[in-house]
Amino acid sequence: MHSTMTTVQNLQAIITALANEKGGVGKTTLTAIFIAMLARLGYRVLGIDLDPQGHLGLLYGYHRITIGESVYSILLKYKPDVLSGPRAPMKRVLKKTLVDSSGRIFDPRQPTGDGLDIVLRKVSSQEQIETIVRAVAPDLLDNAAAGPFPASTIWYSIQQKITAALHYCDEQAFEADETETYINDLIVKETTGRYTAETWQQAQERIDAEVWTLLQQRIAESTPGPDLLPINAGAGEADTDLKKAHEYWGGQLRHALHRLQSDYDYIFIDCPPSIQSLTINALNAAQFVCIPLTPETLDLEGMVGLLDVIEQAQRQTNPDLKLAGIILNKVQSTWKLHQDGARDLRSWEGAVRVFNTEIKRNSPVVTSISNQSLIVLDQQESDYARAYWLLLEELLAVIGGPAQEVVSQIADTIRKEAQIRKEKKQAKQQVKKIEEVTASRKRA
Repeated sequence: MHSTMTTVQNLQAIITALANEKGGVGKTTLTAIFIAMLARLGYRVLGIDLDPQGHLGLLYGYHRITIGESVYSILLKYKPDVLSGPRAPMKRVLKKTLVDSSGRIFDPRQPTGDGLDIVLRKVSSQEQIETIVRAVAPDLLDNAAAGPFPASTIWYSIQQKITAALHYCDEQAFEADETETYINDLIVKETTGRYTAETWQQAQERIDAEVWTLLQQRIAESTPGPDLLPINAGAGEADTDLKKAHEYWGGQLRHALHRLQSDYDYIFIDCPPSIQSLTINALNAAQFVCIPLTPETLDLEGMVGLLDVIEQAQRQTNPDLKLAGIILNKVQSTWKLHQDGARDLRSWEGAVRVFNTEIKRNSPVVTSISNQSLIVLDQQESDYARAYWLLLEELLAVIGGPAQEVVSQIADTIRKEAQIRKEKKQAKQQVKKIEEVTASRKRA
């Protein structure tokens, strides 16, 4: 949809946090979409997942249970002088992301034979896995107990049983030969004698090799996405552990980004749905903060509490922090509740900027996510995707940076195309009206 731009080197990244005390307002989706759009244009972009739920990482193919060291591990482990020093430990947990030719995001790490559910997140489609399993193990479908299930489903089901059996053998402290016999008997039973442990392993190795080749092909045909600092499950204890580990715990992220800021044009931070240690770290590290919310009573009340925390950070720890504005997200324009909430917010005496572009509540965004993509990647020409470009234009008008001009050009094109569509629609309506009048006169 849009051409790429050459990035400007040797500038300090603009750091923006998306925060709200309430969950479910769309912080993560907005963060993921903003960094995807900017990366698509060729800018150097980093997304930081500070929510212990790890959903930003998940959207980019990294499940928190597969992450060892993470952004939180580094914040917890190192003192400020090490974080901001030449070792730059945060750099070693950076992850690359890839977007394939169909707009799907995937984890480029090597797949393993631990289960086809893992493999499916790495190769392009279940159909490709099905083709591989059918080619390697065509006799698997002859299993009378298989029923109507695909070969890949049968294979995965048996693989799960093997994994569970290995855990059982380990718990029972079986000797190696006992385990081998137990697993062999299981495979013979599950495949009605078509496989032994040895032939099953040989088939598994062939499947792994085919999938590895498929993954390499997918990587070769993909384009780079934004860099990512994912989080792991241990971050759930941040409010206890981080405060115990460091006297000035609220500045850890600021120190950690000191060595990263010159590597990027933009850094976006996805904050947890609470005003605790990780959100405080984000506010102390950022230059700008955006507040996404839906125009409902509870969201508006939560915003007031966050504004107090932002003002406190500005006074005490981060005088450079600015409130970029409020994003009205998941808006149902036909609901009176949302209409009234949006109107009240825009007329609020506090004079907080509310961006003009409202993101409507819509199912295509969810559909894209369920397909391991984002609406600006796999439905680029949709009105929903265009709305995010208009919103990004407004945001960049506040925070600045090298992408401002090109995004404004994209937004101008979107507005012109919308005007053309509107005029065509009006012309059709006018023609229809004339035809109706003409037909009425003829009947008279």
